[in-house]
Amino acid sequence: MSACLAVVGFIALKNRRFAEAMVEIVFLRRIVHWAPIPLVLFGRERIVEYCNAAFEALYGWSFEELKGRPLPIPDRELETWHELEQGLRSGREFRNVRAVRIRKDGSEINVRISGVPLTDDNGNPAGLVGLAVKDDSNSSPDLSPSTLQFIATRCGDFVCLTDEGHRIHFLNDTAREVLGIDIKSPQASLNLLDFVFPEDHQRIVPELSHLPLHGSLPSVWLRIPDRRSDGFIQIHGGVYVLPDEQASGGKQFAYVCQRVNESSGLQEPQVPESLPSQPDLRMCRQP
Repeated sequence: MSACLAVVGFIALKNRRFAEAMVEIVFLRRIVHWAPIPLVLFGRERIVEYCNAAFEALYGWSFEELKGRPLPIPDRELETWHELEQGLRSGREFRNVRAVRIRKDGSEINVRISGVPLTDDNGNPAGLVGLAVKDDSNSSPDLSPSTLQFIATRCGDFVCLTDEGHRIHFLNDTAREVLGIDIKSPQASLNLLDFVFPEDHQRIVPELSHLPLHGSLPSVWLRIPDRRSDGFIQIHGGVYVLPDEQASGGKQFAYVCQRVNESSGLQEPQVPESLPSQPDLRMCRQP
């Protein structure tokens, strides 16, 4: 009888300890989930296995959206990340490394990241616990949308914003002049490709369609018929891909170009044989 009571007592003690351990685990999970510091658990290849509420708020994604996927980072940050990853594989943690990361809406954010390596039962690398804190040390006051629009409108260079269908959403004064559009005329329903030589837009449209968000074509040459004569106006500059706030997952193309020259005669346009790889784009050059 005493032996049976001892067994029952042992089982009850084990069950109580198991229950207490489960309560502690649940309690710790709540602490981690609601901690004010963004935390993430990565598996191999930067695959997200867990992130807390602060991490979701900082990056804009929910855990369900990120689970099982690698966390996106800008291409220019990959080399630095691979160096940190090599250190983690050797068992070295890293702290307060300045980095740039991408939010769900496509915008970039400056952060300071820290990481501690995790290993499996055999001591092999299995992932890392990461911490990210927003870095405001190099931030500057944001300009209001009205101020930015005023600067872009009065800028001496050709500035045009289109959607993926190349419909015009914004033209500054210089672009209106180059395209021959009256300042007071509405720009709605206008398509930039209607103003560009067919050979030119047939050349760049396939390239634009393959660009990722925040990608660019740094050197683009376009010829536009001069409506005041039989010649054409040539512009040179860059095209930059921005997220389209009006269309989820959509893109916008920002053209920032300088007028190169005006030529008479459309038969033999003078397009340079070699295009410079790094154009000198001065956003607010006086005309």
